[in-house]
Amino acid sequence: NIETMKMQLEDMRKNEYFKKHKNKIWQGKNGDWYTYIPDEKKGRILLKRKSESALKEAIIQFYRKQEENPTIHALFSEWVNGKLSRNEIQKQTKDRYENDFNLYFQDIMYENVLDVTEYNIEEFLLNSISKHNLTQKAFSNMKTLVFGIFKLAKKKRIINYSITEIIHDMEISRKCFRKIIKT
Repeated sequence: NIETMKMQLEDMRKNEYFKKHKNKIWQGKNGDWYTYIPDEKKGRILLKRKSESALKEAIIQFYRKQEENPTIHALFSEWVNGKLSRNEIQKQTKDRYENDFNLYFQDIMYENVLDVTEYNIEEFLLNSISKHNLTQKAFSNMKTLVFGIFKLAKKKRIINYSITEIIHDMEISRKCFRKIIKT
């Protein structure tokens, strides 16, 4: 029966999400159920529900939401760690990418990818040039990160726009970059 197959598939998905949860689940003296869920800003957040089944459902919903709409930081980590594990980059390159990411993406790293529009990306890139006083080389390094993050998001079908088209259509004057004068 198709309905039973759908229910079995949904149960399998729920089990996969629940397996991602590594923290302990416990019942307090007041009868409520508790666990910690990971948080990129604070490290972890206490989650409390009246019943164990309600807590498990909240855990499943948390991991489902994370998978369907990850933060820019989560996608960056997945992208750079994937490149390192496939030996596409060396450890030094990964370190440079992480340093650049922490420097340039401070304002938007914890935003969910679905909340970022094409306009937001273009504004972010143009504002970053003046804010960080970038050279053309530094901007190129920054674009590498933007391409990696948003191409991965497109491959995972989280977004439907092309980052390549957005950056290609941008109008950037050469005068806005900091010049390096060699004597």
